[in-house]
This record gives sequence, C-alpha cells and structure tokens, in this order.
Amino acid sequence: MESRILTIRTDAHLFFMTDICLFNRSGFHIFLYIYFHLVLLIAEKTGGKRKETIWRLLGLIKTGEIRVHENLEELSTGLVDYIAEISEASILKHGAFCIVLPGGSLISLMGKLIESLYNKIVDWDKWYVFWAEERAVGKSLDDSNYKLARDHLLRVALFFQVNVFPRHIYSINDRVSVGKAAAEYEFAIRQMVKKRTVTPSENSECPKFDLFLLGMGSDGQVASLFPNHSALEVKDDWVTHPTNSPKPPPERITFTLLVINSAANVAILATGASKANAIHFEI
Repeated sequence: MESRILTIRTDAHLFFMTDICLFNRSGFHIFLYIYFHLVLLIAEKTGGKRKETIWRLLGLIKTGEIRVHENLEELSTGLVDYIAEISEASILKHGAFCIVLPGGSLISLMGKLIESLYNKIVDWDKWYVFWAEERAVGKSLDDSNYKLARDHLLRVALFFQVNVFPRHIYSINDRVSVGKAAAEYEFAIRQMVKKRTVTPSENSECPKFDLFLLGMGSDGQVASLFPNHSALEVKDDWVTHPTNSPKPPPERITFTLLVINSAANVAILATGASKANAIHFEI
C-alpha cells in the first residue's frame, strides 16, 4: 500500500501525516480510520517546547507522524515539497502525474510551485489536473472552484508560464445540468483510465490518482460529501451530483468515496480553529 498523507493545521498548528482510509461510520460522513498497525507520533507544544507522545492504535504495521507547523507559510512549504516529491515519483513510475485539486481557497497553498526552486524540478507537461468537486455555478462566478484555482494559480502563471497543456486540465462543464456534467466528467476519466493515462487501482478499473488533495469543512466534510448525506452511499459511480447539499449552492458535482479511497496518495488540509472539533473527533 502506498502512503497517504493527512495535513492539518488547526489553532494548535498541527500537521498530521498518516495512513488513512475514508469511510462512512455511525452517521458521521467521514471517519479517518487508522488501519493496519499504526503508530501515531503526536507533537504537542508544551511551554514553548515540543513533546512527542506515541499513540499505538489497532496493532499492525504502518507508521505515521504529526508535525507542528508554526504558520501557514510552513504548511504551504511542506505541502509543495510533498507535491513535488509525488510528482517526480509518479512520472518516473508511469510517465504522468495525475493530481486532483481541492475546492475552496486552500488552492492558494500551492502557489509556491511556480517559484524557481520547484519550477526547475517539476515536469509540468506530464501533469494532468482534475477537481475533487465543483459547485453548479458558472466558471466566472466566485463560488466556482475552477475560478478559485484560476485566480490563485493560473493568474500567477502556474498553468500558463509553465508547460501544463490546456488539454491536460479537466474542469467540469458548467453549461449543462449537474447530472449531465457528472456523467461527462466520469466518462472522460473512464477514457483516461482505459488509455492508462490515469492508472487503475489494483482491484478494479477505478482511477488511482497519484495525489488527491482535499479540504475539510468544520463538520468534517471533504469534497462535496456531507455528514448523513445520500452521496455517501454511492457505491459504484466515480462521480455523483448532490442536488440538496446542506451548504449553498445546493447542486454540486463530486468524486465519490470509492475514488478518494482508490488514490495512491490522499492529502487532507484543514486550517483554522473551526476545524479542530472535526479533527479531534476523527482521530
């Protein structure tokens, strides 16, 4: 099994890296289930010093760690280092890097990728870019996750001054119904899996994205998968389209848990004290 990374920054400035699995449990839509034998290293601030405590959970073989970051600048650097590392390894392994971008403003944490340090080592023309979710709004509107990525990344030339080809950017159609947009998005990805541009998972033809980036809501939401929502029960589809999301706008397109759990690497980023309760519940 390849590693999964959970990146968290709360008011306590936690950065958490571990092997995780996402699944629906007891009505709470996402629970970060620590599986195989996991050892957690928890870094705590104590009187200006950091103390590491070891939590042993479940009892089999994997290790993880929690790192303390002082600010978002450190978190951004850590994330970008990780993205560059996974990008290089994926391209060496199968000739492409397939990354799924998060919704929301967390996309801004990737801005360092265009700095010369990374620009020289990232093979941009091998990148394929997807979105974890999209709101059913026009791409020019502020609620659009595509617009957020464009404003925070494209505007600073991540996709224009470096060699990410426009045909490698798979945004979601905003000119059709959410049902049709979801079907088109899934069809496009199925074609990429068929051609092996996106690697299939070992046990099925489900896409195994090289890196799946996710934000987290204060209720534990990831992508457009909300607590107690029927979208969590989708078993076979890769993409679904909730029409009654508890947060506006109500209509959305989102990858399902099946796809998230099939990714080679998953990074969940949560910033701010409002996420602390969800994080504490889930770990």
